[in-house]
Amino acid sequence: MHTHTIDWTHSYKAGPLLPGFFELRKREFVDRKQWQLPSTAVAEWDMYDTPAAVYIIVEMDGQCVGGARIVSTTHHGYGPYTYMLLDAQKGTISGIPPEMLPANLPQSNAVVEATRFVVDPSLPRREVLRAYAMIVEGVKSAARAQVANTALALM
Repeated sequence: MHTHTIDWTHSYKAGPLLPGFFELRKREFVDRKQWQLPSTAVAEWDMYDTPAAVYIIVEMDGQCVGGARIVSTTHHGYGPYTYMLLDAQKGTISGIPPEMLPANLPQSNAVVEATRFVVDPSLPRREVLRAYAMIVEGVKSAARAQVANTALALM
């Protein structure tokens, strides 16, 4: 297994890994968990998947087997959107129970949001745990690269 940090500018270098992440999200969140999320027949993609997002992808044998998305808490997205947890708190989006959210979510260059954590559940349990650990380490490294020292995570 290998971890890749992919941003919009260099996504073409990642080959099938980034599309594979969106496909894995669709299989896990929409097909298996039945979450009502924007999706096509093969991929789940939402309003936070913008050129400002950074993706941590775990690859095994050329395929995406896990990943997460990182967005700065200072990013102002398209339309009314900021970052997922803050938008849920403000009521801009639904589906995240308010009791899961802290009272005062920050908007700071020192804080990133990490969401859409997913690992292929068909992997052996040991590999699932290894992939999650790699994602967390990748999030920490990517946050530091953005000069952030804190990550808000929804897993």
